[in-house]
Amino acid sequence: MHDRFVPDYYQRELHATLQGLRQRYCPVEDYYRELELLMMTADIREDREATIARFLHGLNREIRQEVELRSFVDLEEVLHLAIKVEKQLKVVTARRFPPANKTTPDTAPSSDSMSLRTEADNPTFPRNQQPKTEGSSASIQCFICFGHRHKSH
Repeated sequence: MHDRFVPDYYQRELHATLQGLRQRYCPVEDYYRELELLMMTADIREDREATIARFLHGLNREIRQEVELRSFVDLEEVLHLAIKVEKQLKVVTARRFPPANKTTPDTAPSSDSMSLRTEADNPTFPRNQQPKTEGSSASIQCFICFGHRHKSH
């Protein structure tokens, strides 16, 4: 029955997907779950060292380099180390490149500089006088009949 519904190339594709599996932009936990799922689906039984090597090979370079410097015994330890390193790298990256739209207390503009900036940026006009615009509505021309003062829909 298995041979009837499962195509011949299915196992080959599973192995190819497993061989090319990389962490890329997903968290370490998601990468590990995907690796575990593919290994169970492909029914791969390998020794502990081969599985650890496969897991490490798919990790992002920065995480892999940090994890390889530490000692570990089994895959669970490697997983926990990788998660810790990933969190540390996120903290370091957040410190190095703070969000551009947030101001820190050191760089927050003072109220004096804000009031000067808003007055210069927003000129006020007397009530009777409106700002001059470039062209008036009389210069708008209909693209169908070339008439003035109306718009075609």
